[in-house]
Amino acid sequence: MAANGPERWRGAWRRRGQQGDDEADRADRATGVPSRSVGGDQARVSPTLSITAAEFVPLAWAAPIEVNLRVFVAHRLEPTISDQYELRSTFQVLLREVRRVFPEAIVAVCGSVSMGLNLRLPHSDLDITVEMSGAVEPRTGLIVLAQVVRSALSAEYDVQFIDASVPIIKVQHGTTTIDVGLDQPNVFQARDFFLAVRTMFPTLRPLVLFLKYFLLKHECQRTWQGGIGSFLLKLMVLSHLQMHCRKSTMALAGTHLLTFFELYGRAFRYDQHCISVRDGGMYLPKTKHFPESNREHLCVENPFDPSIDVGQKAFNIQRIRLLFLHAYGMLLERPHRPLLDLLQPMQLSDKADPAQTSDSSRPSTTI
Repeated sequence: MAANGPERWRGAWRRRGQQGDDEADRADRATGVPSRSVGGDQARVSPTLSITAAEFVPLAWAAPIEVNLRVFVAHRLEPTISDQYELRSTFQVLLREVRRVFPEAIVAVCGSVSMGLNLRLPHSDLDITVEMSGAVEPRTGLIVLAQVVRSALSAEYDVQFIDASVPIIKVQHGTTTIDVGLDQPNVFQARDFFLAVRTMFPTLRPLVLFLKYFLLKHECQRTWQGGIGSFLLKLMVLSHLQMHCRKSTMALAGTHLLTFFELYGRAFRYDQHCISVRDGGMYLPKTKHFPESNREHLCVENPFDPSIDVGQKAFNIQRIRLLFLHAYGMLLERPHRPLLDLLQPMQLSDKADPAQTSDSSRPSTTI
């Protein structure tokens, strides 16, 4: 890129910020994201986040990240044909055993596999739901089912009943881990929702797959350890695309990866905002909608039950924020770097903001 490229980039952004309220109103209508607070109980709050606008990221920066991301996802993360066969055959085995115990049950794949958002084995689980419409108490039904499955299957299948707040049966077969739940809420609604938004936002899938792997390699994907689980991550990615990405740049997954790290690493106001993906996406006042939420924790509304904050379990969010901040700085410093570099152990520090140290080559704005 020419030496004066960053100056043209920043100048274009400054001129855009000087075009007045009429331009802002047109942008609001184009993106569905208001730049001002509006009234009402479900009021969106003005994001006022300093984050690079995707359409102002130079192609010389966006292209190498885009290429690296697409290649990395295709060659390392997408399920293989043998993975798909393994998942189908394992499902058929368990379907047969469930039918023996609950012949009237509806048995279906749910979770990431049903949405096409699962990683390559062994980094992804197969989630199965057994729908009984309340005919059997979930804990009792799963205990009985676990006993039958354990006695029917060979020693190649390790079957355990996990007595958690949401009880499940966990089955391990080779590289495949299967979680079986009974009458789980909103599983079909979630599947249909994410299949629909995948069509609306084509970049959602490569982003989710890479970020899942990123969190896995940094051991921040386990909910019970305060990490960001699969469902929460999908909502964060979707919110980012809804709130900060223009339709003209929908194909640039690499650009969106950079701005995702920027948003959740340095710009997002964890103390003020609650993420909601309903109605095209919005930020809700955290103190109003979840007043008991920890001030420094991530707050994300469950779109299928708005009374639930699915972000509260990610109590390790400050460490994860630093991971995102560090990854953003690495891509900002050298967009051509292999994405494998982002998966190596990081020396984390919040003392240096890469946006400040690299200010000569990065614009920002308040949106």
